[in-house]
Parts: sequence; structure tokens; C-alpha cells
Amino acid sequence: MKDVESNLVIIGGDLYTPQGIIRNGCLTVKDRYIQSISKKKRRFSRISRVIEAQDKIIIPGFIDIHLHGSKGFDIINGKYLLSNGNWQTDLNTLREGIKEIVKFHAWHGTTGVVLALTGSTDRKLCNSLRIIGEYIKNKSLDGARVWGSYLEGTFLKSKEYAGAQSPRYFRFPSIQFFKKLENYSKHTI
Repeated sequence: MKDVESNLVIIGGDLYTPQGIIRNGCLTVKDRYIQSISKKKRRFSRISRVIEAQDKIIIPGFIDIHLHGSKGFDIINGKYLLSNGNWQTDLNTLREGIKEIVKFHAWHGTTGVVLALTGSTDRKLCNSLRIIGEYIKNKSLDGARVWGSYLEGTFLKSKEYAGAQSPRYFRFPSIQFFKKLENYSKHTI
């Protein structure tokens, strides 16, 4: 029996894999990455946490590649205030918002997200990208992992492609403007 070092061990559940279902399986995780999946029980040299999963289903987390927000938070607009129908968009609200968004989505089985920014003012784009970049660089583990962001409506060329985007925020692409945004995002766009 091989000795394994792991931060997390999930044992006893039905593991759903691309190759099929492993009944009464054993899944080991180290530094947030799956290290092994097996039917055999293993010996562990170090374990920080064990989850007993008898009669449970164990599936991979979902990845959401187009996420604007949740729980009253929007990654570009901030927090929607029901009391007056306005958005609160200061940096602290955006910091609070990204934490709430990723916690909410993790609770529902999403383990990774890419945040989508609708077309907006330069200030809002820069502030949102700054907060997303800080969050990614700090490697926060409290919720779904933020893989990056993208500009959904900023560089659309005409109203016929607008969809839900406001054409007033469309702009012609330029390397200079993109580099500005990339710097605010700490290179996470």
C-alpha cells in the first residue's frame, strides 16, 4: 500500500469520473488539486481533513466562464440597493461583492469562475479590474476560484451586436487602452 501525503481525503462515496463510477471510492487532494482517485483504501502520512462520504455522490466542481455576479452584487456595478434603486460602486463594496459572489457560487457547486464585465465607464472598468486582479493575486481560497475576467461589451463595433450591452460604452479597440486595463487587472484579463 502506497503512503500518500494529502490535505484532504474524501472516502466512502461514489466518485463520478469520465471513466465511470467508482463505488466506495477514495479521493485525495493536495494544495487544492486532486492527487489520486481510487477504490483502494490508502495509508496517509499526513492528513489535515477527512470527509466521510458514505451514501454520497462525489462529482467535479463546475466552471462558470461567464459570470456577472449574484446576491445583489454585479462585478461592474457593485451592490444594488433595494432601498433606493441605486448601485453602490465604491472599491470596498466591490471587494465585499467579489467575496460574496465566489462564496455563493462555491456553495452551489461552482469551483471556478471567469468574471464578465459589461461595457461601462473607464472608471468602473478600471475599478472592477483592479479588484479582480487583487483578489486573484491574493489567492483567496474562500469560495470559487477566480480564473480571470474579460470585457464582454467594451469593444463591440455596432448596435446590431449589442444584445444586453449599452452602445454608449462601445469603443474602438486600441492597444494603449487595453494595456491600461491590463495593468489595472494585474494582468488577469
